[in-house]
Amino acid sequence: MSEELLEKIRESQTQEQSEKEESSEELTRYLIFSMNDGCYAIESETINAIVTELYVYPLPFVPHYICGLVNQQGTPFVVVDPMIMMNYEGQKSSMLILVKDSTENLSLKITNILDFYDVGKSQFIDLPDSTAVTCFSSSFVWNDTEVLVVDLKSIIQRIETDFHNE
Repeated sequence: MSEELLEKIRESQTQEQSEKEESSEELTRYLIFSMNDGCYAIESETINAIVTELYVYPLPFVPHYICGLVNQQGTPFVVVDPMIMMNYEGQKSSMLILVKDSTENLSLKITNILDFYDVGKSQFIDLPDSTAVTCFSSSFVWNDTEVLVVDLKSIIQRIETDFHNE
C-alpha cells in the first residue's frame, strides 16, 4: 500500500514539474489602455512617460491625425491620435503615452490606463491582413476582452508615407 502511495506521489511530482516547465514561458509586460471604447496594449519597455494636461502646439500642413507637438522637458514629441488615423472619432482625453525611440519622438493619445499585464508568446493571436488593422501587430485576451497590440513601426511608416504623399 505504501508503495502505491509513493508511486502516486512520484507521478504527481512529475506532472507538477512538467506543468512548471510548460508555464515557464517568457513573459513580456504590456500596458493596457483604452482609446475611446476599445482596449489596446503597448509593450511597457517602449514607454518613456505617461503624461496629462500638456499643451499641444498645433502644426500646419500635417496629416489630420497629427494633433501637434508637446514639449516634455525640452524634448518635442509628435502627438498622434490613432483613432483618427483609423478613421474613427478622435479622443477627447489629454492623456499621452510618450514613446521611447532612438529616431522618432512620438506620443500616442489615449483615453485611460487600465492595467499592466504579463503576456506569454503563446497568448498572442495573429490578426488577418486588413487596412483596418495596419496599426496593430496582434492581439491577446485580457479579462475576457480582446486587446489589440499597437505596432509602433507601422504607425511611423504610415506617418512617413502620408508626409511624402502630401
